[in-house]
Amino acid sequence: MGLMSLFEGKGQTKLIAALSLLMSCGLVSAQSPEYIPVWEYYESPPFVIDADNEEGITYDFARILSEQSKGRYRFEVEQMSLARLMHKLQADELGIVLWANHLWFHDPDKSKYLWSDTLVHDESSVISPISLSLEYKGAESLKGKDFLGISGYYYSDIDTLVEQGKINRLDAKTEEAALQMVASERADVTIFSMRAAHYYRNKFKLADKLYFSSEPYASYERYALIQANQHALHDYINTVITRLPGIPAWQDITTISNYD
Repeated sequence: MGLMSLFEGKGQTKLIAALSLLMSCGLVSAQSPEYIPVWEYYESPPFVIDADNEEGITYDFARILSEQSKGRYRFEVEQMSLARLMHKLQADELGIVLWANHLWFHDPDKSKYLWSDTLVHDESSVISPISLSLEYKGAESLKGKDFLGISGYYYSDIDTLVEQGKINRLDAKTEEAALQMVASERADVTIFSMRAAHYYRNKFKLADKLYFSSEPYASYERYALIQANQHALHDYINTVITRLPGIPAWQDITTISNYD
């Protein structure tokens, strides 16, 4: 039967019946997926490996969230600066942030935003040239050193000593640049995610040039941040997190993002 013949005849009843038949056959969608932006401010692996080709664990996890929703949601990564991301949060725009921690977003008691269950555990590693092999024992152990931070990042205890003139702070635009500078002994120490640091160390074969302190700068959990009024979305993401051990794509993510 042709599509036009379904609409032949008069009356609303036949039209409703025809539309119902089309929907049951999958020819007309009952509802389009709700678009959910995934705001990504990381520019480094393993979170973003190749933005043009949508490679990296942020893209991988966004695809998992879309697929598991069975057409309810469509999650798409939007890369942007941290400043722009904060503007969107403050404007109460719809969107989520993956791999976040409540302390980084000025929400110590988790009351400003909704926070998912834990996605992964991570550490911030203290990295120095192999010739220095610095063992981190708190911010005081960096006195007199050239500390290489990432532009726009705030390191509370270290920056306090920077303000007191006890640590000299330099800045790199990216984590990749920071690691290369430390490896070439143009700075004494840097700090950033163990996952990103080990990715770059392996990629650029810097194992014989870098020393990772046995004590991390910080250990923390990474969550998904959801706007405070998005309770259904928050519940959905937590439901997916409970399913992750049985999702093969998640096993690929944890393989890519481990410390080895």
